[in-house]
Amino acid sequence: MTSNHSLLTILHEHALAHGDSIAHLLSDRVITYRRFWSRIERASARLQGEWDVKAGDIVIYWGLGHPDAIILYCALLRIGAKLFPCEDCDAEYVERMVEKMHCDLVVHDDALSFSVGEARSLSALLADWCHFDPVVMQDESSTPTLYLPNLSGNNEEAISVGELMQNIAVLEQVKDDGTIRVDGPIFLKEKLTQLILPVLIARRRLLFSLIEPL
Repeated sequence: MTSNHSLLTILHEHALAHGDSIAHLLSDRVITYRRFWSRIERASARLQGEWDVKAGDIVIYWGLGHPDAIILYCALLRIGAKLFPCEDCDAEYVERMVEKMHCDLVVHDDALSFSVGEARSLSALLADWCHFDPVVMQDESSTPTLYLPNLSGNNEEAISVGELMQNIAVLEQVKDDGTIRVDGPIFLKEKLTQLILPVLIARRRLLFSLIEPL
């Protein structure tokens, strides 16, 4: 498992073979692996077909660690674009990053609002089906697709999904029912490689606890 193809293929295979298994939980909804993959397809279609995101583009996610941001990342992988997460940041920081990273689109949690440039809500990404057949890009496991916080606290360390997959940890602290709890920001290297991606790859379930859910 060393490429973004491997990650997306695993999720797709889970959807086909274990579609009724639960991928993640919120207080108001349950997302199965079948629905998880369907939402990735819907998001990639909307990003490319309606929001004009192209391969190589950088999209900012500004939010509080909503699980649909994982859908956003997978959808961007699928169409060859990149994610720059700004979690638990203020609007001024996001504005600076939009200019610095030359981002054309900010996708934000509904609990937040952003008025600079092109901005869309995370719920709008998945609101309904998009009737567009996106061009799915060839896998480039060594291409940086995610910008993670570095030691200075700025999101400037670019990492590929191949690097993430190579550092997947063995699952620990699994509840009796196979559920693992996730709190706070999603896009931290340790959290992705030791918690979120291992759970999804192992077809377990994630329980998200949000202060302000969509």
